[in-house]
Amino acid sequence: MITIEYLGQSSFKISNGETKIIIDPFEPKATNLKWSMQEADTVLVSHNHADHNYIAGVKGFEKAKLSSGKVGDKQFLVYGSGEYEVNGVQIMGLSSFHDNKKGAERGENTIFIIHIEDFVIAHLGDIGHDLTEAQYEEVSNANILMIPVGGFYTIDHDIAEKIVANVEPNIIIPMHYKAERTDEIGKNLDEVDKFLTSVSAEDIINDDKLKLKTSTSLDQDKTVVWVKAQ
Repeated sequence: MITIEYLGQSSFKISNGETKIIIDPFEPKATNLKWSMQEADTVLVSHNHADHNYIAGVKGFEKAKLSSGKVGDKQFLVYGSGEYEVNGVQIMGLSSFHDNKKGAERGENTIFIIHIEDFVIAHLGDIGHDLTEAQYEEVSNANILMIPVGGFYTIDHDIAEKIVANVEPNIIIPMHYKAERTDEIGKNLDEVDKFLTSVSAEDIINDDKLKLKTSTSLDQDKTVVWVKAQ
């Protein structure tokens, strides 16, 4: 069984009882969102912006440098592209861009593909463009897709819908949308409702956490969108 908890912005906690993974922890001052100190043995950072790289917000990572490698004896930080195995979890980082001008405006971004138990989770970070053919090939087996939908700084709901249609995940988790953000960045983001209206999904689940037993327990003929209950 795995549990997925949406922490806000593009940040998630994924756990299976043996390992805890935090993706893209955010600096609360950079988002006007609340952040509680988290515990994890693995932290993934998609790019070096304050609303995604707040590793000091995870116990044991407070003094870590932003580069892939061990943090102490039992913790590991993943930053950038490459292939890693941490506590039995396979992680692949794919290079991409934060904009549609090959990084000229906002730099690089990392797509993470996480193999945990029998689930394949793809987290697209702050991707700013449609996936390339090679990226689609790598992401195609994901049964859970975490995708930005707020536009302006990332892809918007239209491109997100296209990616979802091509990948065909069983579970879609929208991220990086306006929500309760009141800062300048948040003002430019779309609400998640635009994506929910445009995407083709049979069911929308509102809950605090997503708990999944096995990938075979998923309805293979049904696409579900999970949005954390507000």
